[in-house]
Amino acid sequence: MERRIALGVREARALEMAWHLFCEMDGDIPFAEIVMRVRARCPDVDPARIRIEFERRLSVRRIPCLKS
Repeated sequence: MERRIALGVREARALEMAWHLFCEMDGDIPFAEIVMRVRARCPDVDPARIRIEFERRLSVRRIPCLKS
């Protein structure tokens, strides 16, 4: 159980790091590079999971890095 929690925390941190990179680059970064960077920190993350998380964040208007 603890291992699963630790994996979830590591995955969340990797996704957060990738999101910050995406924001710093104003979205001008290939998805393949985002996947590569997330998997460098958490190798078992499915690219579909990354895509879903980014779609969720992009659909929420309160995300601070988006310029309207």
